Amino acid sequence: MKHFGSVITVLAAVILVVALTATDASSESERAVTLKFGTWWPTVHVMNNVMERWAKEIETSTEGKIKVKYFPGGTLLNAKTGLDNLSSGIADLASISGLLFPGQLPSFQVGSMPFLFSSATHATNSLNEMIPTYFERECEVNNIKLLSVFTPPILQFISTKQIRDVDDLKGLRIRSHGRSDEMLRLLGAIPIGLPPGELYTSLQRGIVDGVLFPLSASKAFKLQEICKHVTVADLYVSNVLLAMNLDIWKRLPKDIQEEIHKTAIKTANEAASAYDKSEVASYDVFKKAGAIIYKLPDNEKARWGKIIAPAVDNWVNENKSKGLPAQEMLDRLGKLSEKYK
Repeated sequence: MKHFGSVITVLAAVILVVALTATDASSESERAVTLKFGTWWPTVHVMNNVMERWAKEIETSTEGKIKVKYFPGGTLLNAKTGLDNLSSGIADLASISGLLFPGQLPSFQVGSMPFLFSSATHATNSLNEMIPTYFERECEVNNIKLLSVFTPPILQFISTKQIRDVDDLKGLRIRSHGRSDEMLRLLGAIPIGLPPGELYTSLQRGIVDGVLFPLSASKAFKLQEICKHVTVADLYVSNVLLAMNLDIWKRLPKDIQEEIHKTAIKTANEAASAYDKSEVASYDVFKKAGAIIYKLPDNEKARWGKIIAPAVDNWVNENKSKGLPAQEMLDRLGKLSEKYK
């Protein structure tokens, strides 16, 4: 009996060890994956709140299986390094400014063609429908998984001088960047490159006569104190990608991928809505500061469109030579713009 009792004791010990080992293995498999999420917006920016909510929503929707460590204000990546830092794995999740990478992400330039959109929500709805056909593969080539796209507000003319038609633009020095430089030259203006921090003093000293900027961004730099003219031309818009490192994405279970994707679409819509609300409020700020708000009439907008058509043709031909269906993309985006108008 003593021998039998010893056997039972040994068996019990073995079972206990096996059970503990299985529990440890189970705990290991269920351990949360932590994602490093980087953005460039400072903590005081309206987008910081939206991105913080997204990080928390990912954790909630995946029932804690995904944890997100959020790095705002360029502490992990900035706007210029966003794509490289995400594709290389420095960040696992990131916001990326699409227009800053024309060489690697040429398809996203289509969203900056003139007079397509009237609000961030309008542009966001349109661009997200372009993802499966035109944007997704391009992102994967750069080792990122595109989750959603949204845009800031449309860029408007904010100036110290009146701009009511193309003749008023001739000779004006306008702060701009990227593809808008070509459009401004065609319209007779002189594009000037300036960092945002120098806008106030440059306008004050007459180094520039105006800026192409969303009103909400202009308000942050107190441009309403100097610029008493706002021309609502809806010229063009930039875009922001919400994306994940592709290697990390592929390691996640399908159900987790679906949850993250759902939250990214929701966040893109919330971001666009937040930008639009901020833009509406900014119009009131400029009005109270004594600015004259002038909406460019449709006939004048059509006149501008004809003048800057060569810039659009240049973009189409340039990208066609790279093997991109540029005209097809532009036509498709035009139809989507009408759909979501």
